[in-house]
Amino acid sequence: AAAVSSAATADPAVALLDAAAADRRALTPLELCYAPFEVYTERRKISQCVLRRLLIEQTKLAFNAKVEALAGAKRKEVERVREKDVRVAEICAELGQPSLAHAPGFSEAEEPERQLAVSDEEITARRWESAADRAKREAAEKAAADRAAANDSDDAARRALREMMHGTLERKRDDDLAEELVRPQWMVDKSAEEMTPDELAAVKDFEARAKKLEEEREKVRKGLQAELQKLRAETADVCKSFNARLAALATHRLDVEQAVFEQELTVIKLAQSQARARAHAQRHREMAAELERLAHRRAETVQAKASFEAHVARARDAYERAEAENRQRGNERNFRTRDFADAPEFVDVLLRLFRRREMVTVRTDVVAAGDEDADGDGGAPGQGGGGAGGDLFAAASAAGVSAGGI
Repeated sequence: AAAVSSAATADPAVALLDAAAADRRALTPLELCYAPFEVYTERRKISQCVLRRLLIEQTKLAFNAKVEALAGAKRKEVERVREKDVRVAEICAELGQPSLAHAPGFSEAEEPERQLAVSDEEITARRWESAADRAKREAAEKAAADRAAANDSDDAARRALREMMHGTLERKRDDDLAEELVRPQWMVDKSAEEMTPDELAAVKDFEARAKKLEEEREKVRKGLQAELQKLRAETADVCKSFNARLAALATHRLDVEQAVFEQELTVIKLAQSQARARAHAQRHREMAAELERLAHRRAETVQAKASFEAHVARARDAYERAEAENRQRGNERNFRTRDFADAPEFVDVLLRLFRRREMVTVRTDVVAAGDEDADGDGGAPGQGGGGAGGDLFAAASAAGVSAGGI
């Protein structure tokens, strides 16, 4: 029991499950994945493919969430830069310089939904209005005009303020600086010797005011230049900070793509392994079927071979019998025409005896020796029975030997 307990504790899978249970959390797909050398059964390969695909999806979703967060941060930064650009445009206008506004925005790739949106500026045709809508719009315009006329007729102070001070009681200091001091004509026409002491004092006061105005203008210009430089530096810092975050996300994207490609490669390899296993199993079944077919064909071939051998044996026997009959016919023909042509009265009797003979195998060398003995004893006329009978028996014996034996 102690050995079993220690083995279970040493198992990393069991330890992982115990740790997850202790933390009261579910295992992630990465924790559920098997080690590469543990994926050897078909079920493990299938579950590994499913877990790897789930891991790929979670990795992509996590990266997309970071992209969305960065897109939201860009919107905020763009709003900040636009606020600064408004002030930059005002300062450039006061300094008489071309606008140095950054004018950031979003491209169509960042906001693809803009392809389906239609702005009012893109519509050049007049909007169609029904009779009811037109009557409603005209009534609203008439009511607004009536309220404006009533306000103008009743509020003399507002009308006077608009006519004299352009609708505001505040007078900007910049307006005072923008005003030009006009030198009176008498200061131009008279020389210093011709001026009275009061006129000289007026000239001195004018020059002092002109010098003070110029100093104030220079001070304001320097302040605007400093503010412009500060705004541009802040805009550059905002852009630099965002570009650094964007570069970090781009580098992280490479890492994410590498991880995704590794998981996809693992899924592909597992799918190929399953395909090879199925192909091997199919090939095994095909080869087993082919082996069974060949074994059945071999049994049929053995049976056909045995049948053919029996047929060949019968054909050989028939051939040998036919050959023997051919030899017999040839011997009978020779028996009549050649062997006993000089004794036709005994041919029929001898032929019947010849046909009733027993066939024996005679060796060629024995036949040759018998022929030599017959040639050596042929001169004794009375040895074979004497007279014509002995000659006939010798001729019949020679014919029988030449035909294959008697």
